Amino acid sequence: EMLHNIAHQWRQPLNSLTLLIQSFQTKQENGKLSEEFIQTQTQYGLKIAKNMSETIESFSNFFRPEVQKTYFSIQSAITESLELINPVLRDNKITTQNDFSNGDYEILGYENTFTQVIFVLVNNAIDAFKGLKNPRDINLIQISIGKDEENLYIYVKDNAGGIKPNNIEKIFEPYFTTKHKAKGTGIGLYMAKQIIEKQFFGQIDVKNIESLGQNTYNGSLFSITIPLKPNAIQKCERTS
Repeated sequence: EMLHNIAHQWRQPLNSLTLLIQSFQTKQENGKLSEEFIQTQTQYGLKIAKNMSETIESFSNFFRPEVQKTYFSIQSAITESLELINPVLRDNKITTQNDFSNGDYEILGYENTFTQVIFVLVNNAIDAFKGLKNPRDINLIQISIGKDEENLYIYVKDNAGGIKPNNIEKIFEPYFTTKHKAKGTGIGLYMAKQIIEKQFFGQIDVKNIESLGQNTYNGSLFSITIPLKPNAIQKCERTS
């Protein structure tokens, strides 16, 4: 299961690397291959490769709970996830919006496995957009943070048409997928659920929504609930 999940998590970063490599050829053909472009893209490519390497380690850590936990910023983890997958989002004309108006919080845990959860949810939305028969005026993914006295909440919304009623109850089951077997293993959302439940003592839920902001298209809302005390969550004073 872990090997299948690593392969699943590598799919989008590999797409990002492919687009990055193609950008060098395009710039060279147009006579615009500058030193600044080479430096920027090289650093970005190394960042993607580093994340792919950490994916192996993070899912190995999933089975080794004795590994040291560290404090990490929720905002930074979300931003990092989106940055690494940005070329794929851009290539599919998907806009992302982050609402961090409720502030940032530090959580004691495994940052890389948390970013994998964000990857899974964003990848799920990307696949949903790819499967649409009728194109949207705007493809939108919104990520926001909320908090009450007991829990921290992370919400991931999209306007990709929602989930079929007969699938929504099974979406977190292992090996359940609506995609062709060559394109999906059916364990991404299952592993995301396992990470949130077993590593962060929380829960992840999903429901369909009728609209996203002023956009009238249907979509889905994934809600991550992480209890404050077991994860030693604290207000992050520094700004991202």
